[in-house]
Amino acid sequence: MKKTFLLISTTILFSAFNTSICQTNGYEIKIRIASLPDTTLYLSNYYAKNYYYQDTARTDSKGYAVFKTNNNVESGMFSVVLGTRKVFDFFLIERIVSFETDTINTVELMKIKGSRENELFYQYMDYLRLKDLEVKPLQEKLKSENADEKTAARSRMTELDKEVNDYIVKFISDNEPYFVSKFLKAMRDIEVPEPPKDTAGNILDSLFQYNYFRQHFFDNIDFSDARYIRTPVYHQKLSSWIQKFTYQIPDSLYKAIDIVVNKSRGNYELFKYTVSWITNTYEKSKIMGMDGVFVHMAENYYLTDDVDWVDSTQKAKIKDLYEKAKPLLLGKIAPNIVLADTSQKVWHNLHKLDSKYTLVYIWSPTCGHCKKITPKIHDVYLKYKEYGFEVFAVGTEYENVEWIKYIKDHNLTWLNVSDSPENPNNIKDYPLNFRVNYDVYSTPKIYLLDKDKRIIAKRIEDEQIDLFLSREFGLEPENSNSEIKMDLEE
Repeated sequence: MKKTFLLISTTILFSAFNTSICQTNGYEIKIRIASLPDTTLYLSNYYAKNYYYQDTARTDSKGYAVFKTNNNVESGMFSVVLGTRKVFDFFLIERIVSFETDTINTVELMKIKGSRENELFYQYMDYLRLKDLEVKPLQEKLKSENADEKTAARSRMTELDKEVNDYIVKFISDNEPYFVSKFLKAMRDIEVPEPPKDTAGNILDSLFQYNYFRQHFFDNIDFSDARYIRTPVYHQKLSSWIQKFTYQIPDSLYKAIDIVVNKSRGNYELFKYTVSWITNTYEKSKIMGMDGVFVHMAENYYLTDDVDWVDSTQKAKIKDLYEKAKPLLLGKIAPNIVLADTSQKVWHNLHKLDSKYTLVYIWSPTCGHCKKITPKIHDVYLKYKEYGFEVFAVGTEYENVEWIKYIKDHNLTWLNVSDSPENPNNIKDYPLNFRVNYDVYSTPKIYLLDKDKRIIAKRIEDEQIDLFLSREFGLEPENSNSEIKMDLEE
Protein backbone atom coordinates (compact mmCIF):
# COMPACT_ATOMS: atom_id res chain seq x y z
CA MET A 1 0.00 0.00 0.00
CA LYS A 2 1.19 3.46 -0.83
CA LYS A 3 2.36 5.15 2.41
CA THR A 4 0.88 8.59 1.80
CA PHE A 5 0.55 9.12 5.54
CA LEU A 6 4.29 9.30 6.08
CA LEU A 7 4.71 12.80 4.67
CA ILE A 8 4.25 14.41 8.09
CA SER A 9 7.25 12.62 9.57
CA THR A 10 10.05 14.25 7.52
CA THR A 11 12.78 15.38 9.87
CA ILE A 12 15.91 16.05 7.77
CA LEU A 13 17.49 19.46 8.40
CA PHE A 14 19.19 21.43 5.67
CA SER A 15 21.51 24.46 5.63
CA ALA A 16 21.18 27.82 3.89
CA PHE A 17 22.60 28.75 0.51
CA ASN A 18 23.32 32.26 -0.73
CA THR A 19 21.16 33.63 -3.54
CA SER A 20 19.70 36.91 -4.62
CA ILE A 21 16.20 35.59 -5.29
CA CYS A 22 13.30 34.19 -3.25
CA GLN A 23 14.23 36.20 -0.19
CA THR A 24 12.37 37.83 2.66
CA ASN A 25 13.46 41.31 3.71
CA GLY A 26 14.31 40.10 7.19
CA TYR A 27 11.83 38.33 9.44
CA GLU A 28 9.97 38.60 12.72
CA ILE A 29 8.89 35.17 13.90
CA LYS A 30 6.88 35.13 17.09
CA ILE A 31 6.69 31.85 18.97
CA ARG A 32 4.65 30.77 21.94
CA ILE A 33 5.14 27.33 23.47
CA ALA A 34 3.56 27.53 26.91
CA SER A 35 5.19 24.27 28.00
CA LEU A 36 8.68 25.73 27.43
CA PRO A 37 9.13 28.76 29.72
CA ASP A 38 12.61 30.25 30.17
CA THR A 39 14.07 28.03 27.46
CA THR A 40 16.53 28.63 24.63
CA LEU A 41 15.12 27.87 21.19
CA TYR A 42 16.97 27.77 17.90
CA LEU A 43 15.88 28.63 14.39
CA SER A 44 17.37 26.37 11.73
CA ASN A 45 16.95 26.37 7.98
CA TYR A 46 16.79 23.42 5.63
CA TYR A 47 19.29 22.85 2.83
CA ALA A 48 20.44 19.64 1.15
CA LYS A 49 21.56 17.03 3.69
CA ASN A 50 22.75 19.33 6.46
CA TYR A 51 21.35 21.95 8.75
CA TYR A 52 22.64 25.22 10.11
CA TYR A 53 21.39 27.19 13.05
CA GLN A 54 20.11 30.54 11.82
CA ASP A 55 19.09 32.30 15.01
CA THR A 56 18.58 31.95 18.78
CA ALA A 57 15.82 33.22 21.05
CA ARG A 58 14.84 32.61 24.67
CA THR A 59 11.27 32.18 25.84
CA ASP A 60 9.96 34.24 28.72
CA SER A 61 8.06 32.90 31.72
CA LYS A 62 4.94 32.39 29.57
CA GLY A 63 6.72 30.65 26.70
CA TYR A 64 6.94 33.64 24.32
CA ALA A 65 10.02 34.18 22.09
CA VAL A 66 10.83 36.24 19.02
CA PHE A 67 13.32 35.55 16.24
CA LYS A 68 14.04 38.79 14.41
CA THR A 69 16.46 40.18 11.82
CA ASN A 70 16.47 42.94 9.20
CA ASN A 71 18.89 41.06 6.96
CA ASN A 72 17.69 39.42 3.77
CA VAL A 73 16.98 35.72 4.32
CA GLU A 74 16.36 33.08 1.67
CA SER A 75 12.82 31.72 1.68
CA GLY A 76 12.24 28.04 2.31
CA MET A 77 11.46 25.56 5.06
CA PHE A 78 12.66 26.38 8.57
CA SER A 79 12.44 24.64 11.93
CA VAL A 80 12.11 25.66 15.54
CA VAL A 81 14.57 23.46 17.44
CA LEU A 82 14.93 22.62 21.12
CA GLY A 83 18.48 21.42 21.74
CA THR A 84 18.87 18.87 18.96
CA ARG A 85 15.16 18.04 18.72
CA LYS A 86 12.93 19.68 16.15
CA VAL A 87 9.72 21.13 17.60
CA PHE A 88 8.05 22.01 14.31
CA ASP A 89 8.67 22.95 10.67
CA PHE A 90 7.30 25.95 8.82
CA PHE A 91 7.75 27.90 5.61
CA LEU A 92 9.41 31.27 5.79
CA ILE A 93 7.72 33.11 2.93
CA GLU A 94 5.97 36.03 4.66
CA ARG A 95 8.10 38.42 6.68
CA ILE A 96 6.05 38.55 9.89
CA VAL A 97 4.39 35.44 11.25
CA SER A 98 3.43 33.98 14.63
CA PHE A 99 3.03 30.41 15.84
CA GLU A 100 1.47 29.03 19.01
CA THR A 101 1.52 25.34 19.90
CA ASP A 102 2.96 22.86 22.40
CA THR A 103 5.57 20.12 22.26
CA ILE A 104 3.18 17.16 22.46
CA ASN A 105 0.21 17.92 20.19
CA THR A 106 2.19 20.24 17.93
CA VAL A 107 0.11 19.87 14.76
CA GLU A 108 -3.28 19.59 16.43
CA LEU A 109 -2.83 22.72 18.57
CA MET A 110 -0.95 24.86 16.05
CA LYS A 111 -2.30 28.41 15.69
CA ILE A 112 -0.85 30.65 12.99
CA LYS A 113 -1.17 34.35 12.22
CA GLY A 114 0.23 36.29 9.28
CA SER A 115 1.02 33.38 6.96
CA ARG A 116 -1.43 31.76 4.58
CA GLU A 117 1.37 29.44 3.45
CA ASN A 118 1.68 27.94 6.92
CA GLU A 119 -2.06 27.89 7.56
CA LEU A 120 -2.39 25.69 4.50
CA PHE A 121 0.63 23.58 5.48
CA TYR A 122 -0.78 22.78 8.91
CA GLN A 123 -4.26 22.26 7.53
CA TYR A 124 -2.75 19.61 5.30
CA MET A 125 -0.72 18.02 8.12
CA ASP A 126 -3.70 18.00 10.47
CA TYR A 127 -5.73 16.17 7.85
CA LEU A 128 -3.01 13.53 7.61
CA ARG A 129 -2.83 13.36 11.40
CA LEU A 130 -6.53 12.53 11.61
CA LYS A 131 -6.29 9.93 8.87
CA ASP A 132 -3.31 8.39 10.63
CA LEU A 133 -5.46 8.01 13.74
CA GLU A 134 -7.93 6.01 11.65
CA VAL A 135 -5.19 3.79 10.26
CA LYS A 136 -3.66 2.68 13.56
CA PRO A 137 -6.61 0.56 14.83
CA LEU A 138 -7.00 -0.94 11.37
CA GLN A 139 -3.38 -2.01 11.45
CA GLU A 140 -4.06 -3.81 14.72
CA LYS A 141 -7.04 -5.60 13.16
CA LEU A 142 -4.81 -6.87 10.39
CA LYS A 143 -3.07 -8.94 13.10
CA SER A 144 -6.39 -10.52 14.08
CA GLU A 145 -7.03 -14.21 13.55
CA ASN A 146 -10.58 -13.35 12.45
CA ALA A 147 -10.54 -13.45 8.63
CA ASP A 148 -13.60 -11.20 8.31
CA GLU A 149 -12.01 -8.53 10.52
CA LYS A 150 -8.81 -8.63 8.50
CA THR A 151 -10.69 -8.35 5.21
CA ALA A 152 -12.76 -5.42 6.46
CA ALA A 153 -9.68 -3.65 7.82
CA ARG A 154 -7.79 -4.14 4.59
CA SER A 155 -10.76 -2.83 2.59
CA ARG A 156 -11.07 0.27 4.77
CA MET A 157 -7.34 0.97 4.53
CA THR A 158 -7.62 0.85 0.74
CA GLU A 159 -10.49 3.35 0.93
CA LEU A 160 -8.48 5.60 3.24
CA ASP A 161 -5.53 5.48 0.90
CA LYS A 162 -7.73 6.66 -1.97
CA GLU A 163 -9.27 9.38 0.21
CA VAL A 164 -5.85 10.70 1.16
CA ASN A 165 -4.61 10.61 -2.42
CA ASP A 166 -7.70 12.43 -3.68
CA TYR A 167 -7.34 15.01 -0.92
CA ILE A 168 -3.70 15.70 -1.77
CA VAL A 169 -4.44 16.05 -5.48
CA LYS A 170 -7.27 18.50 -4.77
CA PHE A 171 -5.23 20.38 -2.16
CA ILE A 172 -2.39 20.91 -4.61
CA SER A 173 -4.77 21.98 -7.37
CA ASP A 174 -6.75 24.38 -5.16
CA ASN A 175 -3.62 26.09 -3.81
CA GLU A 176 -1.39 26.38 -6.88
CA PRO A 177 -0.29 29.99 -6.18
CA TYR A 178 1.34 28.94 -2.91
CA PHE A 179 4.76 27.38 -2.48
CA VAL A 180 3.37 24.79 -0.08
CA SER A 181 1.40 23.41 -3.04
CA LYS A 182 4.58 23.21 -5.17
CA PHE A 183 6.43 21.56 -2.30
CA LEU A 184 3.77 18.87 -1.79
CA LYS A 185 3.50 18.27 -5.51
CA ALA A 186 7.25 17.75 -5.72
CA MET A 187 7.08 15.23 -2.86
CA ARG A 188 4.69 13.03 -4.86
CA ASP A 189 5.83 10.18 -7.05
CA ILE A 190 4.94 10.22 -10.72
CA GLU A 191 1.81 8.21 -11.49
CA VAL A 192 2.75 5.72 -14.19
CA PRO A 193 -0.08 4.61 -16.53
CA GLU A 194 -0.68 1.03 -17.55
CA PRO A 195 1.29 -0.11 -20.60
CA PRO A 196 -0.46 -0.26 -23.98
CA LYS A 197 -2.03 -3.62 -24.81
CA ASP A 198 -3.36 -5.30 -27.93
CA THR A 199 -6.93 -6.54 -28.34
CA ALA A 200 -6.00 -9.81 -26.66
CA GLY A 201 -4.68 -8.01 -23.59
CA ASN A 202 -0.99 -8.62 -24.30
CA ILE A 203 1.44 -5.87 -23.34
CA LEU A 204 2.86 -4.24 -26.47
CA ASP A 205 5.85 -2.58 -24.82
CA SER A 206 7.42 -4.27 -21.80
CA LEU A 207 9.58 -1.18 -21.11
CA PHE A 208 6.75 1.33 -21.39
CA GLN A 209 6.35 1.95 -17.65
CA TYR A 210 10.08 2.12 -17.02
CA ASN A 211 10.61 4.58 -19.85
CA TYR A 212 7.58 6.65 -18.83
CA PHE A 213 8.82 6.85 -15.25
CA ARG A 214 12.25 8.08 -16.33
CA GLN A 215 10.88 10.53 -18.90
CA HIS A 216 8.49 12.10 -16.39
CA PHE A 217 10.47 11.72 -13.16
CA PHE A 218 10.94 15.48 -12.70
CA ASP A 219 7.52 16.58 -13.96
CA ASN A 220 6.49 17.73 -10.50
CA ILE A 221 9.51 20.02 -10.01
CA ASP A 222 9.46 23.66 -11.14
CA PHE A 223 13.12 24.14 -12.01
CA SER A 224 12.78 27.91 -11.96
CA ASP A 225 12.17 27.98 -8.20
CA ALA A 226 15.26 27.94 -5.96
CA ARG A 227 13.21 27.49 -2.81
CA TYR A 228 13.14 23.72 -3.37
CA ILE A 229 16.76 23.53 -2.27
CA ARG A 230 15.83 24.95 1.12
CA THR A 231 13.44 22.06 1.72
CA PRO A 232 14.20 18.32 1.82
CA VAL A 233 12.57 17.64 -1.53
CA TYR A 234 15.09 18.62 -4.20
CA HIS A 235 18.02 16.72 -2.74
CA GLN A 236 15.82 13.66 -2.26
CA LYS A 237 14.68 13.79 -5.88
CA LEU A 238 18.17 14.40 -7.22
CA SER A 239 19.86 11.69 -5.17
CA SER A 240 17.10 9.18 -6.00
CA TRP A 241 17.37 9.92 -9.71
CA ILE A 242 21.15 9.54 -9.77
CA GLN A 243 21.78 6.83 -7.18
CA LYS A 244 18.57 4.80 -6.98
CA PHE A 245 16.99 4.93 -10.42
CA THR A 246 20.14 4.95 -12.57
CA TYR A 247 22.44 1.98 -13.16
CA GLN A 248 25.73 2.75 -11.44
CA ILE A 249 27.81 2.38 -14.55
CA PRO A 250 29.49 5.36 -16.24
CA ASP A 251 27.53 5.47 -19.52
CA SER A 252 24.15 5.32 -17.76
CA LEU A 253 25.26 7.91 -15.22
CA TYR A 254 26.47 10.33 -17.90
CA LYS A 255 23.04 10.33 -19.56
CA ALA A 256 21.14 10.71 -16.29
CA ILE A 257 23.47 13.47 -15.11
CA ASP A 258 23.11 15.50 -18.29
CA ILE A 259 19.32 15.23 -18.15
CA VAL A 260 19.00 16.65 -14.65
CA VAL A 261 21.78 19.22 -15.07
CA ASN A 262 20.12 20.59 -18.19
CA LYS A 263 16.79 20.80 -16.37
CA SER A 264 18.43 22.60 -13.45
CA ARG A 265 19.64 25.37 -15.74
CA GLY A 266 16.23 26.96 -15.17
CA ASN A 267 17.63 28.41 -11.95
CA TYR A 268 21.24 29.33 -11.18
CA GLU A 269 21.08 28.04 -7.61
CA LEU A 270 19.57 24.70 -8.60
CA PHE A 271 22.17 24.37 -11.36
CA LYS A 272 25.01 25.16 -8.97
CA TYR A 273 23.82 22.68 -6.37
CA THR A 274 23.15 19.93 -8.91
CA VAL A 275 26.58 20.16 -10.55
CA SER A 276 28.40 20.51 -7.22
CA TRP A 277 26.61 17.65 -5.49
CA ILE A 278 27.10 15.18 -8.34
CA THR A 279 30.77 16.10 -8.68
CA ASN A 280 31.49 15.87 -4.95
CA THR A 281 29.59 12.61 -4.59
CA TYR A 282 31.42 10.75 -7.32
CA GLU A 283 34.81 12.36 -6.85
CA LYS A 284 34.93 10.67 -3.44
CA SER A 285 33.64 7.32 -4.67
CA LYS A 286 35.92 4.30 -4.26
CA ILE A 287 33.84 2.21 -6.67
CA MET A 288 35.74 1.24 -9.79
CA GLY A 289 34.86 3.36 -12.81
CA MET A 290 33.26 6.21 -10.94
CA ASP A 291 36.25 8.43 -11.64
CA GLY A 292 34.68 8.64 -15.07
CA VAL A 293 31.87 10.71 -13.59
CA PHE A 294 34.37 13.26 -12.30
CA VAL A 295 35.98 13.39 -15.75
CA HIS A 296 32.55 13.87 -17.33
CA MET A 297 31.68 16.72 -14.96
CA ALA A 298 35.02 18.42 -15.45
CA GLU A 299 34.95 18.11 -19.21
CA ASN A 300 31.34 19.20 -19.70
CA TYR A 301 30.84 21.76 -16.94
CA TYR A 302 33.84 22.89 -14.89
CA LEU A 303 36.26 23.36 -17.77
CA THR A 304 33.68 25.20 -19.87
CA ASP A 305 32.05 28.57 -19.27
CA ASP A 306 29.13 26.92 -17.45
CA VAL A 307 30.68 26.98 -13.98
CA ASP A 308 31.56 30.41 -12.58
CA TRP A 309 31.57 29.68 -8.85
CA VAL A 310 35.11 28.28 -8.72
CA ASP A 311 38.09 30.58 -9.05
CA SER A 312 41.01 30.19 -11.44
CA THR A 313 43.12 28.33 -8.89
CA GLN A 314 40.37 25.77 -8.27
CA LYS A 315 39.78 25.38 -12.00
CA ALA A 316 43.49 24.76 -12.51
CA LYS A 317 43.40 21.99 -9.89
CA ILE A 318 40.30 20.46 -11.49
CA LYS A 319 41.98 20.56 -14.88
CA ASP A 320 45.07 18.87 -13.48
CA LEU A 321 43.02 16.08 -11.88
CA TYR A 322 41.01 15.72 -15.08
CA GLU A 323 44.10 15.41 -17.26
CA LYS A 324 45.55 12.76 -14.96
CA ALA A 325 42.32 10.77 -14.64
CA LYS A 326 41.06 10.71 -18.24
CA PRO A 327 43.82 8.50 -19.76
CA LEU A 328 43.30 5.97 -16.95
CA LEU A 329 39.55 5.47 -17.31
CA LEU A 330 38.12 2.01 -17.88
CA GLY A 331 38.17 1.16 -21.57
CA LYS A 332 41.16 3.36 -22.35
CA ILE A 333 44.40 1.93 -23.76
CA ALA A 334 46.80 1.96 -20.81
CA PRO A 335 49.69 4.43 -21.16
CA ASN A 336 52.72 2.57 -22.42
CA ILE A 337 55.72 1.86 -20.22
CA VAL A 338 59.15 0.87 -21.53
CA LEU A 339 61.71 0.19 -18.80
CA ALA A 340 64.73 -1.98 -18.11
CA ASP A 341 64.62 -5.10 -15.96
CA THR A 342 66.89 -5.97 -13.04
CA SER A 343 69.78 -6.70 -15.37
CA GLN A 344 69.75 -3.02 -16.38
CA LYS A 345 70.31 -4.19 -19.96
CA VAL A 346 67.07 -5.66 -21.30
CA TRP A 347 64.21 -3.28 -21.99
CA HIS A 348 60.55 -4.32 -21.92
CA ASN A 349 57.64 -2.66 -23.70
CA LEU A 350 54.27 -3.01 -21.98
CA HIS A 351 52.28 -2.66 -25.19
CA LYS A 352 54.29 -5.40 -26.91
CA LEU A 353 53.66 -8.06 -24.27
CA ASP A 354 51.89 -11.04 -25.81
CA SER A 355 49.38 -11.93 -23.10
CA LYS A 356 45.64 -12.43 -22.74
CA TYR A 357 45.61 -10.36 -19.55
CA THR A 358 48.30 -8.15 -18.08
CA LEU A 359 48.47 -6.74 -14.59
CA VAL A 360 50.34 -3.45 -14.30
CA TYR A 361 51.57 -3.53 -10.71
CA ILE A 362 53.34 -0.35 -9.61
CA TRP A 363 54.85 -0.96 -6.19
CA SER A 364 57.61 -0.23 -3.71
CA PRO A 365 59.47 -2.63 -1.40
CA THR A 366 59.18 -0.01 1.37
CA CYS A 367 55.38 0.31 1.08
CA GLY A 368 53.59 -1.47 3.95
CA HIS A 369 50.55 -2.45 1.92
CA CYS A 370 52.76 -3.59 -0.96
CA LYS A 371 54.59 -5.93 1.41
CA LYS A 372 51.26 -7.53 2.35
CA ILE A 373 49.86 -8.06 -1.11
CA THR A 374 52.92 -8.57 -3.32
CA PRO A 375 53.43 -12.26 -2.31
CA LYS A 376 49.69 -12.88 -2.73
CA ILE A 377 49.56 -11.33 -6.18
CA HIS A 378 52.64 -13.36 -7.12
CA ASP A 379 50.78 -16.54 -6.11
CA VAL A 380 47.96 -15.51 -8.46
CA TYR A 381 50.54 -14.92 -11.19
CA LEU A 382 52.01 -18.41 -10.74
CA LYS A 383 48.54 -19.92 -10.88
CA TYR A 384 47.48 -18.29 -14.15
CA LYS A 385 50.71 -17.51 -16.06
CA GLU A 386 50.42 -20.66 -18.19
CA TYR A 387 46.97 -19.49 -19.34
CA GLY A 388 48.25 -16.19 -20.69
CA PHE A 389 48.40 -13.97 -17.62
CA GLU A 390 51.39 -11.65 -17.23
CA VAL A 391 52.41 -9.19 -14.53
CA PHE A 392 54.32 -6.06 -15.51
CA ALA A 393 55.72 -5.10 -12.10
CA VAL A 394 57.15 -1.58 -11.95
CA GLY A 395 59.36 -0.63 -9.02
CA THR A 396 59.17 2.99 -7.90
CA GLU A 397 62.44 3.15 -6.00
CA TYR A 398 65.16 5.37 -7.41
CA GLU A 399 67.76 3.13 -5.80
CA ASN A 400 67.87 -0.44 -7.05
CA VAL A 401 69.50 -2.17 -4.07
CA GLU A 402 66.46 -2.69 -1.86
CA TRP A 403 64.17 -3.35 -4.86
CA ILE A 404 66.43 -6.09 -6.22
CA LYS A 405 66.93 -7.59 -2.74
CA TYR A 406 63.15 -7.85 -2.19
CA ILE A 407 62.71 -9.47 -5.61
CA LYS A 408 65.37 -12.07 -4.81
CA ASP A 409 64.21 -12.69 -1.24
CA HIS A 410 60.63 -13.33 -2.39
CA ASN A 411 61.55 -15.01 -5.66
CA LEU A 412 59.37 -12.71 -7.75
CA THR A 413 59.58 -14.41 -11.14
CA TRP A 414 57.27 -12.07 -13.03
CA LEU A 415 58.55 -9.24 -15.21
CA ASN A 416 60.33 -6.74 -12.93
CA VAL A 417 61.24 -3.31 -14.33
CA SER A 418 62.22 0.05 -12.88
CA ASP A 419 63.47 3.49 -13.85
CA SER A 420 66.46 3.63 -11.54
CA PRO A 421 69.15 6.16 -12.54
CA GLU A 422 71.33 3.11 -13.06
CA ASN A 423 69.24 2.29 -16.14
CA PRO A 424 70.38 3.60 -19.54
CA ASN A 425 67.71 6.30 -19.76
CA ASN A 426 69.39 7.95 -22.72
CA ILE A 427 67.39 5.83 -25.15
CA LYS A 428 65.14 8.22 -27.05
CA ASP A 429 61.32 8.03 -27.29
CA TYR A 430 60.95 5.51 -24.50
CA PRO A 431 57.99 6.42 -22.22
CA LEU A 432 59.83 6.42 -18.94
CA ASN A 433 57.65 8.82 -16.98
CA PHE A 434 55.18 6.28 -15.65
CA ARG A 435 54.79 8.23 -12.40
CA VAL A 436 53.02 11.04 -14.23
CA ASN A 437 51.21 8.83 -16.75
CA TYR A 438 49.81 6.58 -14.01
CA ASP A 439 49.34 9.33 -11.41
CA VAL A 440 51.55 7.52 -8.90
CA TYR A 441 50.95 9.61 -5.78
CA SER A 442 50.90 6.45 -3.64
CA THR A 443 51.55 2.74 -3.99
CA PRO A 444 50.44 0.23 -4.94
CA LYS A 445 48.76 1.10 -8.25
CA ILE A 446 47.06 -1.83 -9.93
CA TYR A 447 45.57 -1.97 -13.43
CA LEU A 448 44.25 -5.09 -15.15
CA LEU A 449 44.52 -4.94 -18.95
CA ASP A 450 43.03 -7.10 -21.68
CA LYS A 451 44.93 -8.48 -24.68
CA ASP A 452 44.70 -5.09 -26.42
CA LYS A 453 46.08 -3.39 -23.30
CA ARG A 454 42.78 -1.69 -22.53
CA ILE A 455 42.09 -1.03 -18.84
CA ILE A 456 39.33 -3.38 -17.71
CA ALA A 457 39.78 -3.14 -13.94
CA LYS A 458 41.77 -1.20 -11.37
CA ARG A 459 42.09 -0.82 -7.60
CA ILE A 460 41.69 -4.57 -7.11
CA GLU A 461 43.66 -6.93 -4.92
CA ASP A 462 44.71 -10.55 -5.08
CA GLU A 463 41.36 -12.16 -4.24
CA GLN A 464 39.48 -10.11 -6.81
CA ILE A 465 42.15 -10.73 -9.47
CA ASP A 466 41.98 -14.45 -8.70
CA LEU A 467 38.19 -14.47 -8.94
CA PHE A 468 38.17 -12.60 -12.24
CA LEU A 469 40.81 -14.79 -13.86
CA SER A 470 39.22 -17.98 -12.59
CA ARG A 471 36.01 -17.01 -14.35
CA GLU A 472 37.85 -16.07 -17.53
CA PHE A 473 39.94 -19.24 -17.63
CA GLY A 474 37.28 -21.59 -16.23
CA LEU A 475 39.14 -22.45 -13.03
CA GLU A 476 38.20 -22.53 -9.36
CA PRO A 477 39.28 -19.40 -7.42
CA GLU A 478 41.24 -19.82 -4.20
CA ASN A 479 38.36 -18.21 -2.29
CA SER A 480 35.04 -19.07 -3.94
CA ASN A 481 33.20 -16.69 -1.59
CA SER A 482 35.10 -13.67 -2.89
CA GLU A 483 33.36 -10.88 -4.70
CA ILE A 484 34.94 -8.52 -7.18
CA LYS A 485 35.15 -5.39 -5.09
CA MET A 486 36.74 -2.35 -6.60
CA ASP A 487 37.45 -0.11 -3.65
CA LEU A 488 40.67 -1.40 -2.21
CA GLU A 489 43.39 0.94 -3.45
CA GLU A 490 45.16 2.76 -0.66
